[in-house]
Amino acid sequence: MRRAAAALAGLGVVAMTLLGTADVVGRFALGRPLLGQVEVTRILLVWVAFLGLAEAERAGGHVRLAVLDPWLGARGRARRDCAVAVLAACVAGGVAVAAALHTLDAWRGGDTLIAPIALPAWIARLGVAVGFAGLAVELAARPLRRTVAWIRR
Repeated sequence: MRRAAAALAGLGVVAMTLLGTADVVGRFALGRPLLGQVEVTRILLVWVAFLGLAEAERAGGHVRLAVLDPWLGARGRARRDCAVAVLAACVAGGVAVAAALHTLDAWRGGDTLIAPIALPAWIARLGVAVGFAGLAVELAARPLRRTVAWIRR
């Protein structure tokens, strides 16, 4: 799953690059811009950004404040990390559910983006839901991984 998300994000970056290049060539060499390029690129950008949430968490790439670390000790830090991960997983899961419901509303309502071509709005909104769902799973897995590592010691 991790490799699939990274591969999709990579393909999204390549697609955004190709769309931008095609638009520039079309606009300046042919006098015709690529219709909907900006909107499709925005949708791809949402997917690329939100697919990276879980991987950034797994790699420890999110901002962490270590103000209390000197006073907590190893056990206190472990407990704090577990509590933060569980709380953050609940928040990310809630955002994922809300985004999924918002996506469903857009799909049922036939919402489209304001663009030269009719692009369904639910496609971008689904990227938010999928990204936060992945983040919630990764956050929930963090305390489990640490517990298993502690037991194996």
